[in-house]
Amino acid sequence: PVWTRMPESLKQQLAARSEVQQDQFLYREGLRFIREEPGRFLALTARRLFYFWWFRPGAGSGQSPYPPHWILAYQLVYGVVLVAVGVGVWAARSEWGRLWPIYALFISLTAVYSVFFVHTRYRMILEPFLLVLAAHGMVVVAGRIRPWVVPPVPSVRER
Repeated sequence: PVWTRMPESLKQQLAARSEVQQDQFLYREGLRFIREEPGRFLALTARRLFYFWWFRPGAGSGQSPYPPHWILAYQLVYGVVLVAVGVGVWAARSEWGRLWPIYALFISLTAVYSVFFVHTRYRMILEPFLLVLAAHGMVVVAGRIRPWVVPPVPSVRER
């Protein structure tokens, strides 16, 4: 889709260059864009950051083998997981020293993909860690609501 939206003059400039020259040219053009439009660059970066942790518009459409209702179900489940991750991270805040490698992975991948290019699949490397933190969050929540929902079981000594 990028090539179909590209101005004809830019297509001609790229066609006259080797792949290495194209890379160098586009690199310089990217830096020029950042210098000339820093506000727009930051807004686009913030949008990519959001898309990294959620879903791009149209993600799963087009050539996806999955029906739209499956994608909606995935988004619902993923939303619940993200909330549980938030609880798990908050509950583990005193363990920052031991968990910093995981958090550093989250931060570094988020930063890199937010600046360059983002696809939902790029976050897959983080999902096992997200699930562990989500499980921790669910255990914390279950421990807090259990006394209200399930009466305590008497110990052997109390029987």
